[in-house]
Amino acid sequence: MRDNKPREELPLDAAGLPEAPDSAELDDIRELLGGDELPRTEDFALDDILKEYGAAPTAANVPEEKPAPVPAEEEKAAGTPDSPQIPAAAEIPEAPAPVPVPERLPEPEYEPELPPGMKKSRNAEEELSGTDVRQHISDQVAQVMEEKQAAGPIEVPKSVARDSAVKMTDEFAEPEHEHTRPEKKKAVRREEENIPAPQEKTRYRISDDLRSFKGMLPGDAAAKARSAVGYYRWRCWVTALLSLLTGYITAAPTYGLPLPGFISYVEMPFIYLFILAALQIGAMLTGVSLIADGLRALTRRQCKAETLIAVSCTVNLIYTLQIMVKPEWGGYLPYQTVVILSLFFGLLTRCRRYTALASSFKALSFASGKYTEVKAMMEHDGHIRTVYKLEPEALERRVLDQLLQEDPSERFMRAYAPIALVASLVFALIASIGGEVKISLMWAWSAILAAAAPGGMLLAYVWPVSRVSMRLARNGTALAGAAAPAQLAEAESAILLERDIFPTKMVGMSAVKVFSGFTPEKVNLCTLAVLKASGSNLYNALAASLARVPVNMPAMEGFEFYETGGMGAYVNGDRVLIGSPSFILRSGVRVPEGINVKNGIFVAINMQFAGLYPIKYDVQPSVRRALGFFVRRHVTPVLAVRDFNITPALVEGRFKLQAESLGYPDLGERIVFSSIKDSINDETCAALAVDSTANYADAVCSGKRVHTACRLNLVLGLISAILGMGLNFFLLFMREPSFVTPFYVLVYTFVWFVPSMLVSLGANRR
Repeated sequence: MRDNKPREELPLDAAGLPEAPDSAELDDIRELLGGDELPRTEDFALDDILKEYGAAPTAANVPEEKPAPVPAEEEKAAGTPDSPQIPAAAEIPEAPAPVPVPERLPEPEYEPELPPGMKKSRNAEEELSGTDVRQHISDQVAQVMEEKQAAGPIEVPKSVARDSAVKMTDEFAEPEHEHTRPEKKKAVRREEENIPAPQEKTRYRISDDLRSFKGMLPGDAAAKARSAVGYYRWRCWVTALLSLLTGYITAAPTYGLPLPGFISYVEMPFIYLFILAALQIGAMLTGVSLIADGLRALTRRQCKAETLIAVSCTVNLIYTLQIMVKPEWGGYLPYQTVVILSLFFGLLTRCRRYTALASSFKALSFASGKYTEVKAMMEHDGHIRTVYKLEPEALERRVLDQLLQEDPSERFMRAYAPIALVASLVFALIASIGGEVKISLMWAWSAILAAAAPGGMLLAYVWPVSRVSMRLARNGTALAGAAAPAQLAEAESAILLERDIFPTKMVGMSAVKVFSGFTPEKVNLCTLAVLKASGSNLYNALAASLARVPVNMPAMEGFEFYETGGMGAYVNGDRVLIGSPSFILRSGVRVPEGINVKNGIFVAINMQFAGLYPIKYDVQPSVRRALGFFVRRHVTPVLAVRDFNITPALVEGRFKLQAESLGYPDLGERIVFSSIKDSINDETCAALAVDSTANYADAVCSGKRVHTACRLNLVLGLISAILGMGLNFFLLFMREPSFVTPFYVLVYTFVWFVPSMLVSLGANRR
């Protein structure tokens, strides 16, 4: 905005007031109101504008005070009895020098802009003189504010607690670190602005069990998830013991196991069935949250895993009560042991889901608050073939929200549960009336439902991911939600930078050996300048080897890379070339004989060989393991390096890898890959509290293992459910009830659960 004019020089209108601002000044007003942070009220903005143009504050912001009584002599001397009086207690500022008012004002060179609604008359000067310029400016400010409100509401990111160790930013917030992304706007604390949070739209569905975690900080969410784990853990133990107890009571008469005399289905059927029903009711009360959730979803015309378990328990309990009331409807034992086992699997699923969530939130609550995001590069065809990682920065809220995604087993059960429920009812109707002798519909339905929800299907995702998450959390690594394993499973290559393969401390650089009369100081200065411009990790290695790094770098221009293995630039007018010995020779620089250095930095200044830095690359064991992880999981490590010494031959020799297991693109692609930035189309797959190659590889490979285990568990569970329901229907239809006993159904469930258990346990191996 233009500089303020002294009050003595302000032009006045016919009324003796400052002139109304012209169109250029109104643009300045709009610019004043067009910042990122708007003033809280219109009056506040108006006061600033009036102060800018030398007018008095608006009446809205001046407190009303009764004027002090004035003697008649003073009132007469004032000449304007209706003019406002200054309160006696107010401090009177020093009045500015009076501005002389001419008898006749010159005609204005432009026609002043009148306030909205004022009609243009023949004598505009008379109307303007009767209009307060403050009202004019107030109307202009109101118009600008209405235009901004018509443009739509201003979306402000969610606020973050001040004292949190983990500083989070929203997708459009500015991260709190030095290298800020230019496309992100500064976050505003919602507690200070008191602005309601906008409705967020996500590309995924949040799990019903995890909705209460939305918006929580990692530390608080981890504590809440651990509390939920403890809540469901003891319920799992109770239901497991009740399932074993009912199984023993059911199998004891058949296999001659000891039982009290009053527990006999033949002699005292009512007491026998009453004990089984009481044990099932106790188990249902233990898992009442799961049963209520399933029935609530059914009332909303939705079906999920909890619905299938709740219906199975209800149908079996109705059949038990039915034969207690009318024993002639019975003859076949109910399936308490199987339905309680299904309830155990449902509770264990929730326990494992909260275990994985607690581990992930714990990994994202490290005190540093800076995390390295592992991204999946989205190709034009919608597939993911490459993963990369960014620089450490503040954690974003969207990464925390991704942890609440609905997992693949939940999505699968939403599609499978209604089909299984309808199919079991249809099969039960056919089996109950299809044979020569009619059987109870509730018995047939409970027998078919007993095999409809195998444990391997319920635990398909949460069991392997919980075990993997607990191991990754010890290193501060977390998979970013249920979609991350599927994205990582598609990855075929992983971009590795120089520091990922050879960290700075593993690059040993000796002191410079100078030639051709150059001084070590000049060679060091020229080499540092060129290496710094290249962005190579060699600059950090050279700076670490020097006792004193120059503070002021020399002037440099004309930097460029060479495909033949080097780089060059003009430093203080000298042509400096840096590269491998073959590059120096190809450039026409003569290298003295007797130099036997496999890896090093060869420096030429003005086409004269100036110096040599011998380099030794040591192997870090964790990097060796990381490359082994990539190779075993069929992920190609892509060497996005700018160091001309790091070639596939060097990496293969140092790390004992096969030649075809590494990717080494052209120089242009290596430069692009090494400077890759975040993209809004790329999804976050993992977050690393410690930026290391081992954690990077472990996150990628663990995601691939979790995805494989989940798919295999779902396939095994689906086969188990289809075969179990079909086999029970066939046996009931053929009237072979001796093969549909609770004990046989229990054995069938365990036989199919063992492969899923082994797959889930194997997902955690390295």
